[in-house]
Amino acid sequence: MINKDIKYFLKHLNWKLLLIIIFTILIPVIYKTTRIYFIGQIDDGSNYSIAAQIQWLNVLYEIITEAIIVPIFYTIATLKKNIFQNKITNEIKQNYTLLTFIVFGVFLLFTIIIFFNISNLVNSIGIEDSNIIHSSIEYMRFETWAIFLTSCASFFIVSFSIFRLRWYEYVGIAVNIAYLVVNVLLDLFIVSDNSFSLKLNWVGLGISSIVSSGIYLLICLVYFTLKGNRIFTIEWKLKYFKTKLYILPYFKNFLFAAMETTIRNVVFLLMVIKMVSMVGEQGTYWIANNFIWTWLLLPISIISLFIKETHSSHIIF
Repeated sequence: MINKDIKYFLKHLNWKLLLIIIFTILIPVIYKTTRIYFIGQIDDGSNYSIAAQIQWLNVLYEIITEAIIVPIFYTIATLKKNIFQNKITNEIKQNYTLLTFIVFGVFLLFTIIIFFNISNLVNSIGIEDSNIIHSSIEYMRFETWAIFLTSCASFFIVSFSIFRLRWYEYVGIAVNIAYLVVNVLLDLFIVSDNSFSLKLNWVGLGISSIVSSGIYLLICLVYFTLKGNRIFTIEWKLKYFKTKLYILPYFKNFLFAAMETTIRNVVFLLMVIKMVSMVGEQGTYWIANNFIWTWLLLPISIISLFIKETHSSHIIF
């Protein structure tokens, strides 16, 4: 009986979706691993300790990204209820465009605030080594804009999935492959210790991140220009604005999501990352943490995303 159930499950499993998810998750994991390798080639005795400071930016952006992205699932799902005969109406386009401008505005404002306060952020961490402080500030200023571009692209990737736009699964793989290839090539030619490399160290690492993230976002924008995927509009009409239906519920969900992720991540920053930095083991912790959240949890991440995708579209059986 059990064998029959297993055979039935394996026969009707959506293997195509599973393979797509495996590649979608595996490619960023490979990127993070190669990035650690190239950071190790930088001629700096504190290279991993400096790179580890990016955790502060990642956590801060995780707060704002989760607060913005989580309510979008509800809002876009509400938009989809008004799709007539599988067509994206002008009402949907107009409200989605307005929502996009709001999201980008929040991301941009947050990025500008972080960029001009990088020095204060690094000095408040508790690091005593002046070399680590100087290099961290230099590197994090570049990474701030790289994370901004990636965060904007992540918003679009979520939109692709929720709207079920044409070829959205393959676009997710394509943008990740492009990101990986461009990043590895740039790291190879402007960061590594090879004879043909420019050896720009932390500046090169930051430039590599910005260019890769820019291409990542550009591919997403180009995808939106394809016929059938154009869910933006510049022809706005007042009758299509549904503030009470879309925008106000979004901000209510935004406040709850922001409160939850802020409390959780601020505790993590103060109780873990800051203490690790104060004892000078931030580099060791960063490498171990990367390994745990990439390779060690890879199977769980794949299964989790697969269940979410199949449940949302009812295509398991």
